[in-house]
Amino acid sequence: MEFTLFAELSGLPAVTYITLIVALGLVAVLVVALVRAAKARAKTPQNETAQHNSTQALVYGALCVALSFLLSYLKLFEMPQGGSITLCSVLPIALYANWYGLKNGLLAGFACGLLQFIQKPIAVHWLSPFLDYILAFSCIGLAGLFPEKLPLGLLVGGVGRIICSTVSGAVFFAEYAPEGMNPWIYSTIYNTISLGPDSLICIVVAALPPVKKAFERLRSGKISAGSGAAL
Repeated sequence: MEFTLFAELSGLPAVTYITLIVALGLVAVLVVALVRAAKARAKTPQNETAQHNSTQALVYGALCVALSFLLSYLKLFEMPQGGSITLCSVLPIALYANWYGLKNGLLAGFACGLLQFIQKPIAVHWLSPFLDYILAFSCIGLAGLFPEKLPLGLLVGGVGRIICSTVSGAVFFAEYAPEGMNPWIYSTIYNTISLGPDSLICIVVAALPPVKKAFERLRSGKISAGSGAAL
């Protein structure tokens, strides 16, 4: 495992910088849209509340996906055969699932996984991207099962992500296992080491009293889980 944050940032190609700038611009636009939506919602008649709630859910979902995509570039450590420790890149998706429910969270994770694959497409079989990207990141949306317990949701989502990558590693990357070692054991150890700390950092951050309090304040202003529209 190697510390790669500064090397990753300095070595990014021009196209990636453009992508990041576009993503930052999208975040800015979405923040402005949220502020305007909040003002409009305050003046909205009761019978139009559901429509505003749906719009708000969509905007927050897009914002969280964009933030997750941006944070995924801030890699503290990277493993040689894939997997990295980032600065809480999965936290926005888990937070969105925590606020807006399981269905919305799964869809946001799906979108995030798709973006990750487009960013760095690695496939040795048609099924491997589904396990490593689509299904693995969708598992982060399992945080929606625990609307009052974000750290627990992050733990469950992180375990689900590790399981998906473990299956992919054992089935499609068995040749990387040391000679004489069971590929399933190697894949379990490798993915736990490479992906586990990423979730652990998010759990620790989410459990910090000031952060927890801030999230609870934000959540109190959101619509109840399940009433928003999906992505």
